[in-house]
Amino acid sequence: MSIILGAVMVLISAIAIVYLKKNKEKNIYEKFKIPILIILATGILVIIGSIKNSGVEILDTITRPQADEESEEIEAYAKYDKKDYPVRIEISKKEYTKEQLSEIFEKTYEIIIKDIPAEGERLEHVTKDLNLMTKVKDTGVKVEWTSGDQKIIQNDGEIVAENIPSKGTEVTLNAMMTFEESIAYYDITAIIYPREYTQDEKNQMLIDEAVKKSEEKDEEKVELPDTISGKDVTFFIKKEDSFRYIGILGIVGAVAIFVAKNRQEKDKEEKRKKQLDLEYSEMVSKLTLLAGAGMTISSAWEKIVKDYLAGKDQKDFKRKEVYEEMATTYYKMQSGMSETVAYEDFARRCNTPLYLQFGTLLSQNVRKGTANLLRLLDNAANEAFIHRKQLAKQQGEEATTKLLVPMIMMLGIVMIIVIFPAFVSFNM
Repeated sequence: MSIILGAVMVLISAIAIVYLKKNKEKNIYEKFKIPILIILATGILVIIGSIKNSGVEILDTITRPQADEESEEIEAYAKYDKKDYPVRIEISKKEYTKEQLSEIFEKTYEIIIKDIPAEGERLEHVTKDLNLMTKVKDTGVKVEWTSGDQKIIQNDGEIVAENIPSKGTEVTLNAMMTFEESIAYYDITAIIYPREYTQDEKNQMLIDEAVKKSEEKDEEKVELPDTISGKDVTFFIKKEDSFRYIGILGIVGAVAIFVAKNRQEKDKEEKRKKQLDLEYSEMVSKLTLLAGAGMTISSAWEKIVKDYLAGKDQKDFKRKEVYEEMATTYYKMQSGMSETVAYEDFARRCNTPLYLQFGTLLSQNVRKGTANLLRLLDNAANEAFIHRKQLAKQQGEEATTKLLVPMIMMLGIVMIIVIFPAFVSFNM
């Protein structure tokens, strides 16, 4: 079943890629390219996985879980007398003999002896903290440690440097190993010596000590030393390289500007479409009125445009998107564009259902001639008036919704003004 599903996914995605490649609209291919490639890759993985997991796995022997692992249950089938019978095989943990337990503890001891000292050190000469592991992964044995002298080395392996004699001292560590219900004890001896510091470490300690002495002086200003052990020293603060943050901010800002600009353009286009819809009824009414007076559509169109352009010189002039688009259409017709193409182009630029329908109506009138054009224009004007009322109602609802946020904020402020004095008086 999975193989069929994968094959269908691969086939559909391949067909889609071929179809979109042949499509002249490149942006459509770019839009769907990534989802289709994901489906194709997923289908290939389903096919490969199904083929790999198909068939049966013959069970001859089953490895028993180790003592530190969980018991295992296997759902399998047994082919017997030409039929398959379900069977559940329960595999319990391995049980060890005393000799095997002893070998496990000895192996654990060898691992501990090897890994306890720090890198480059031996138990006969220890200067750094010891690695006292609490569980050995290779054997599954748990270990608890007890130091014979906690003034020198603590139970967690940390060395107390100030208590170590210059000639070194011997410390015995007791390791209690636990495996299932068995316990074994081992003593490990380590000789602890004072740590031999590198020159950099010595210099660091000298600087820290000099700064500490300067801080202990009870003065208004802390004077840092200019020499330590006869050598010049200069204290300074490294300035943080903040320019990388400026670069990051620049990238974030560029992305934000791109998104904001894209959003602004969409909002602008949406606002323009709403304005066109609001102005639609007025435009259709004017065109219907002039056509009813005996003017042709093109003549009525021209008069509306010229009246609009003539009003641009007046102080109370208000720009209207529909008349701007009508003016563009008028200029195109004056330049030689046919009426049919001009009206269809007008509808496409306005790009709303109302205008697309209106553009189709006008272009059909030019192509075929429409005897009842006035009746169709009257119907369009009535529909436009109804649509405008719906838009006005919708805008009113949107305005009410926008007022909810400031109203809620004002309610919160009023509640704080009323409740705050009561809290203050209560606390007093």
